[in-house]
Amino acid sequence: MRIKVYHFIKAHFTAVFFFICGLLSAQDIHFSQFWMNPIAINPATAGFFEGEARIGIYNRSQWYTVTKAYQTNGLWFDLPIVKRASHQDIFGFGMTFDYDCAGSSKYTTLQSNAMFSYARALNRKNNNFLMIGISGGVAHRSINYQFLSFDEQFQDNIYRSDNPISETFPISSFVFPDCGVGVQWFYHPLESFYYQLGISTFHLNRPYQSLLKDKSIRMPIKYNIQFTTGIGVHSAMMLIPSILFSQQGKYNEIMLGCLYSYVIGIDNSGDLQKFELGFDYRWKDALYVVIGYELRRLRFNFSYDFNLSKLSPASDAQGGIEVSMYYVFKKKKTFKRQDVPCPIW
Repeated sequence: MRIKVYHFIKAHFTAVFFFICGLLSAQDIHFSQFWMNPIAINPATAGFFEGEARIGIYNRSQWYTVTKAYQTNGLWFDLPIVKRASHQDIFGFGMTFDYDCAGSSKYTTLQSNAMFSYARALNRKNNNFLMIGISGGVAHRSINYQFLSFDEQFQDNIYRSDNPISETFPISSFVFPDCGVGVQWFYHPLESFYYQLGISTFHLNRPYQSLLKDKSIRMPIKYNIQFTTGIGVHSAMMLIPSILFSQQGKYNEIMLGCLYSYVIGIDNSGDLQKFELGFDYRWKDALYVVIGYELRRLRFNFSYDFNLSKLSPASDAQGGIEVSMYYVFKKKKTFKRQDVPCPIW
């Protein structure tokens, strides 16, 4: 009897989950450590850093206490194509590769975007920059109906996965193009103080998002507004408060946080060894803690989300685990103040 009840609950939960996936299919994947993949938040940041190139990876796992864990993995890189000190400008390029798999139905998104950016100094001190960027790419979404359970598979109060169903599904996958734009302002008036403000929009083409071939279902445009500032409180310590607001259709997200950075040492090439600790809050959803470390241009961050939303009883207050890192390739040279200063991510 216990097995029958289990399968009955599982079938109904799966049906509800499938319905929710249909409602949320037009929503983006998201991650807590948005500063560890800046070009995914704003294409204008591509190539705007001190170095020859940088490459990063990340993994996020969540909701493993409710259903099969949602897995999000990504790879990204960017580089300054042209950096002209005489013109005080930078041309940048970057790419992101994302893989996301959600729940029992293995609702999967594979997406790749390319970013092109241009940054120009607004003064001769090279400490005030305005950046613009565009992004474009293609995505593939798919679902596996074989892993779903339906009411019709209960016959005589017994559940069998091989019982036939009358449900029909037009398609199990689709491909769509995507595009976005962004602008960002960066100002570094003092050695121990900087701030930046960015605005970006994605899915400007509003691609179709229906597994039922319903052309009325399109992806809403996503808007991001980000503000970050770095405040030096000591020669080796810096506080980096930030806020990120995102809106997509009727859904919005506010992320507030502060990262504490302590520089353990710096070598002759200007490479840092530092420790990071952060506390962040996703409005009405989760509180998460961040621990990070950087050594010789390799930066690593780990975070854990504590779910505070109405779903916390089902998730046992457990949210997501996220791990990310990136490495900056840089020519070895004696450290000195650069002609074109760059942001501290």
